[in-house]
Amino acid sequence: MNTNKILQADLEAYSLDETKIADVIVDSDMSYEEAVLNGLPKGCPEEILSKQVILEVYYLSFDGKIHKGQIVVDERVAKEVQEVFTVAFETKFQITSVIPISKFGWDDDKSMDVDNTSAFNYRTIANTDILSRHSRGWAVDINPRLNPHYRKDGEIVPPGGIYEAGKPGVLVEGDAIVKTFKKYGWGWGGNWIGEKDWQHFEKEEV
Repeated sequence: MNTNKILQADLEAYSLDETKIADVIVDSDMSYEEAVLNGLPKGCPEEILSKQVILEVYYLSFDGKIHKGQIVVDERVAKEVQEVFTVAFETKFQITSVIPISKFGWDDDKSMDVDNTSAFNYRTIANTDILSRHSRGWAVDINPRLNPHYRKDGEIVPPGGIYEAGKPGVLVEGDAIVKTFKKYGWGWGGNWIGEKDWQHFEKEEV
């Protein structure tokens, strides 16, 4: 089952005890095969695939309850991404869900449409032949409907997404999540010139 590829969350880092854990809502509890291998798009090289791990994370969702999810990332950025989620939890930043993209048939549009947070997805950048950093597990998209991509041509992705700074679950310059990513050298699409991809964080190299 490749259980060594599933990294459990540090409950102390989340300040969670057995009493609180009993009330956690589980959004994703997939095996490595389900989250990473099943239906994987063709062409993903072993050099990339072998480095993907599943992080178990906790977060406050919009129902006001603690949820548990999973996100697939490159093992070399796992500690950094886990810290982002503990910071989000500490600051009560609300996240809709965190479920591996395989649950949506590796379809980024379907995942974004339900505001799901995800990372690894072996795919190209939209409208190009260039591999996305998601293909290496070097990119994370958070609450994509609340933090949509405003493209240069005026298209908003996902359709119907609206960016409203100040609303729960919306990323803004200087907040704890953005600061934590930047501390480790991740770029944020909210700082792009000419277009804004508010949901998107990426690492150039690891």
